[in-house]
Amino acid sequence: MSEHDRLDDDAVESALLSLLETYPQATVAAVEWNGLFCPMPDSVPVTTHVVSKYEKGIDLVPPHDKRTMLEQFTQAKQLGATTAHVHDREGRRATAHLLDTRGR
Repeated sequence: MSEHDRLDDDAVESALLSLLETYPQATVAAVEWNGLFCPMPDSVPVTTHVVSKYEKGIDLVPPHDKRTMLEQFTQAKQLGATTAHVHDREGRRATAHLLDTRGR
């Protein structure tokens, strides 16, 4: 994929808002470029969402899904957004939507 395949900032913003509205009970997190969590920006409209308290995005998944999360985190930075099919820490199937909102 090339930089021309990257979603534009408006498309990423639209995806973010749609996901927040569609999944009001979802766990959400703000992640720095290095994978470490940072405070959720006030501009992100979290309401009933659970803001993760872990230190790193990779801590959201069990060991066997860490590689998938790392790969998809890299893809999201390159393409603007991606989806990872993983498990949560309790072993349940989960879908992680990773969005690069640095342009917002």
